[in-house]
Amino acid sequence: MSKATENQTPSDNPADTPASDAPAGKATKSKALKKYKVTIHSEPEGGDKGDVIIGHNFRLVQIKRNVPVEVDEHILDVLKSSVIDTHVRGEDDKMHPVQIPRYSFTSEAA
Repeated sequence: MSKATENQTPSDNPADTPASDAPAGKATKSKALKKYKVTIHSEPEGGDKGDVIIGHNFRLVQIKRNVPVEVDEHILDVLKSSVIDTHVRGEDDKMHPVQIPRYSFTSEAA
């Protein structure tokens, strides 16, 4: 299992400052994030086969397809929320809203 590639941008937000870098006298609460093993599958029939880049709070994670990687729960939440909102015509000849997952993936607790 490999780790996802991370690219972080500098931040002036004190909440993003690690506890060791926090100014003296300021209490910081750090909550351990749950880790998950995620595999993003290639699209069938010649669809997307490239790496997937996911961003959360200015933190970018690049995930290779078909390779299990360990990610934080926030990244998994973003992946689950990546949907295509569209409408389909139902049997009653009316348009109904549907959400189609953007990525085919599997996940399990690490």
